[in-house]
Amino acid sequence: MDCMSQTNTSQFIVYVLHHPNSDHIYVGKSTKGLKRPSEHSLPSSLSRYAHLPRSRWIQSLRERGLEPEVAVVEECATPEELNEAEQFHVANFRFLGIPLLNCTDGGDGVLGHRPSEEARAKMSAKHKALAATDEGRAKMAAMARDYWADDAAR
Repeated sequence: MDCMSQTNTSQFIVYVLHHPNSDHIYVGKSTKGLKRPSEHSLPSSLSRYAHLPRSRWIQSLRERGLEPEVAVVEECATPEELNEAEQFHVANFRFLGIPLLNCTDGGDGVLGHRPSEEARAKMSAKHKALAATDEGRAKMAAMARDYWADDAAR
């Protein structure tokens, strides 16, 4: 992996968390330079996101007395470039067959995320319950009108 040094000058970076004793990596982006990658290892982050593969991986490293290492793979001039750069690196590592800890395709939002069957069933039940009442249908119609009134949505 051709990585830049960790003494980057940009606050807008795409980084990987990795460890020589592991095949997995995590691709992330930061608007705070190297501060963001270190936040993944904070106890509060590990607890809050314990369900994510990234957090479970970091925890498994720690149980062996190890810490993830950070490598900057790209510096960006603006925050707008970050989403595209992160998506590129996620796609590239996947193409190369490197096991990623990322749950999505990168960028803002949840591109590439597939809810579990259980989550889909819960969302369906909630939607059906809302649509079963006149008040719920009116609320859903108002939300749709508000959404489509936005030029960006159209």
